[in-house]
Amino acid sequence: MIHLAGIAFAPEANASPIRAFEINALGAMRLLGALQGSGARVLVVGSAEEYGAQDASAYPISETAALRPLTPYAAAKAAQELIALQIQRSTGMHVICTRSFNHSGVGHGDRYLLPTLVRRVRELPRTGGTLRIGNGDVIRDYSHVADVVDAYMLLLERAPAGEVYNVSSGTGVRVREIADRVLKRSGVIADISSDAALHRPIDVPILVGDSSKLRTATGWKASRTIDDIIDDLIHAAPR
Repeated sequence: MIHLAGIAFAPEANASPIRAFEINALGAMRLLGALQGSGARVLVVGSAEEYGAQDASAYPISETAALRPLTPYAAAKAAQELIALQIQRSTGMHVICTRSFNHSGVGHGDRYLLPTLVRRVRELPRTGGTLRIGNGDVIRDYSHVADVVDAYMLLLERAPAGEVYNVSSGTGVRVREIADRVLKRSGVIADISSDAALHRPIDVPILVGDSSKLRTATGWKASRTIDDIIDDLIHAAPR
């Protein structure tokens, strides 16, 4: 079983911290409690946001890094992980946790960065427009959702209980560069402008993960790039 239920959009969780903890942390506790004695293998999906801001020498971040959540969303995900691991240790249930870095693909809601950029670019003229973005200096580590699903399935099949794994590409890209790639792959020529109104009040400057533990445990290897994600989103966008 893969536990993905919860508030996944960080701004929504940050706007309602108590609700975020009730759903993301206590929801996991209720689910795992209900599954005790069932023999289920459970993968609890967490977030790279749990790491918060790290020292420059820590990147790419490994699972041994201290958790320093900066937002209610990140803290609720860290609490979810602590609860899941405590239940695993105390009951012997086969529970594995991830700290999943950014990923996207067809069907991803357009509140999220990559689908939002694709939608905004489609609304621009072919030349002469301006693409508005938030903080263009933020660096993120993107994986294709199909690769992430492969990682989850391999973890359920091969990983030992009680472990935590980063799911990441290991490559960081600035948001401004991502925006530029969307423009180029859409065949649109436009300026890129950072709009202060689109900045998040609290944002981790860099999130890039080391997935060597995952690869060693399962043999997983990413087969797609951020450009593949962008192309899939462009081709799936309504005309």
